Amino acid sequence: MVGSIKYLAEQVEKDLEQALPKQRKTQRKKLALLVSTMIQTRSANTMDLAAALPIGTERIDMRYQWISRFLGNQHVRCDEVMYPFNRKLIKQIFKEDKSLVLIIDQTKINDTSQALVVAARWGERAIPLAWTVEATGGGIAYSSQKKLLDSVSSCLPANA
Repeated sequence: MVGSIKYLAEQVEKDLEQALPKQRKTQRKKLALLVSTMIQTRSANTMDLAAALPIGTERIDMRYQWISRFLGNQHVRCDEVMYPFNRKLIKQIFKEDKSLVLIIDQTKINDTSQALVVAARWGERAIPLAWTVEATGGGIAYSSQKKLLDSVSSCLPANA
């Protein structure tokens, strides 16, 4: 599984470089690795990802920490990274399904942070479109939810 994740990460990184040529190389590599791990594990659960993440440590707590730090990195702007991909994905969903179903989910990242994810239903899968990580012990505020939904709506075709 490690080899297939690394191979997939190389392909994702090439796509990211084409879509976002100004993105920092370190961010692109880490994002590609995390996305590829998510695809391979078919999970957004951070413990599942930590168990499968192919980085240079055997300790799962260190891999979990790697994920937590990356997701909390304020320099990685989800809306900028996802915009070119979301446009293509949403266009494809409308072409095939004629409707877009959005799912909003909140999950715990660590003791002090929560992630809020907006995903699109496509067949039997939920494809993440936008996310935010915030320091909170409870629910993420509506204003953050609206910001994510606005980010996704900016990707909708003109006739949607």
